[in-house]
Amino acid sequence: MKRIVVLALTCILLLGVLVGCSKPEQSGKEKLIMSTSAGFPPYEMTDDEGNYIGIDVEIAYAIADELGMELVIDDLEFAAALEAAKSGKSDMVMAGVTVNEEREKEMIFSIPYATAVQVIIVTEDSEIRSKEDLPGKSIGTQIGTTGNIYCEDDYGEVSNVIGYDNGITAIQALKNGQIDCVVVDNAPAQTFVKDNKGLKILETEYKTEQYAIGFAKNKTELRDKVNEVLKKLIDNGTVAEIVDAYINAEPEKDYGDGFWGKFHRAFIARNRWKQYLSGVGSTLMVTALALVIGVVLGVLVAIIRTAHDQQRPGRKNVILGFVNGICKVYITVIRGTPMLVQLLIMGFVIFSSSRSYTAIGILTLGINSGAYVAEIIRGGLMSLDPGQMEASRSLGMNYIDSMRFVVVPQAFKSILPSLGNEFITLLKDTALIYTIGGKELVYAARAIANRTYEQMFPLVGSAVIYLVLVLIFTWLQGLLERRLRQSDRR
Repeated sequence: MKRIVVLALTCILLLGVLVGCSKPEQSGKEKLIMSTSAGFPPYEMTDDEGNYIGIDVEIAYAIADELGMELVIDDLEFAAALEAAKSGKSDMVMAGVTVNEEREKEMIFSIPYATAVQVIIVTEDSEIRSKEDLPGKSIGTQIGTTGNIYCEDDYGEVSNVIGYDNGITAIQALKNGQIDCVVVDNAPAQTFVKDNKGLKILETEYKTEQYAIGFAKNKTELRDKVNEVLKKLIDNGTVAEIVDAYINAEPEKDYGDGFWGKFHRAFIARNRWKQYLSGVGSTLMVTALALVIGVVLGVLVAIIRTAHDQQRPGRKNVILGFVNGICKVYITVIRGTPMLVQLLIMGFVIFSSSRSYTAIGILTLGINSGAYVAEIIRGGLMSLDPGQMEASRSLGMNYIDSMRFVVVPQAFKSILPSLGNEFITLLKDTALIYTIGGKELVYAARAIANRTYEQMFPLVGSAVIYLVLVLIFTWLQGLLERRLRQSDRR
């Protein structure tokens, strides 16, 4: 028992070290780490093999080649991508980033490489004719972008400005009739309209701005090197060729707007089912590792709290009392704060310099689960007759052996349903790690949704997969419970 606990704790500590000290894998070339948000076609997106493509990506690869470096891409939400570059987690950010006074206070920027115009997308039958018609309307934007800032400043008091994770989600909301228009940069707007029937771009322009590459303030040397290469790529026409190739690219094959057409596009076309399968594998791996962490922490905390509560009056152990206090604080904080907030704090505050996003997710899920497992196990231990412990101790067993051979086996049968419920909750909570850059089933589904401009089928498909996984586990749990009942009767 002691060896198992020591081994499990060692694994947890190693995972923490991996998260806190992770660096890009070593190779012959120095790494150039770029943070981006791959839901902004044609500037950044993923293909059907999960590779990053787009105007910004191609320019970044060209810059890395000129510098003799290897490009590494981190896909995050837009605001997180900016924060990663500002904090030094990444070397630079390219995500259709425009330069404004607020951002210049926090970061430094390269020379501009593209001119962007904020435009308004509406449905073909919309009553909106120009920006003068926006007051009183529902306006969709991408959170953290200048389009979002402009609309909040100009129309926040007279219109309903709604921020979405990316422009594609905003376009889907427009198609569904949930908003009246979308304000977004011109190049992505052209791609959105080309790939979605029934939409148009108003001739009126809203704002004009320029794209640049963002760096942390202490990376002036890297910024200067990138500027030299970027100016060369602009002067020799490489940037213009990249932009033209993506702007004039053929739209994806139209499989129709019917049920089977959308189904084919979301699951079958270009072997997209493989992305779901890969996402399932990642989800199960994350769940299994987080479960190990949660169970080990839960058992240790439960034993400590039970031992403290069962102390005889007048014979209190000061050290045990102190450790029990720490355990109570741990349980209170974890159970009293949202899982999403815990993930964001772990990803962008505690481990702000780590790029092991999935490992951060595993560690956070495990720590969160441990608090609930601890109370489940403690409840099971406290529900047993104290005479069980006293009888085993009278037979010469020490405390550990009594817990191992007498108390825990009996408690396990009563807490199994609750532990199974916690495992199911943990399995579903893995869907949250995409918010800090972790990759699992929901990440795969959203990547497909970004490529197909269809939210329903990828998201419903991922929900069905989660349901199937839960049903399989519930069946296995039922088998175990029946075996335990049979062993009791024997």
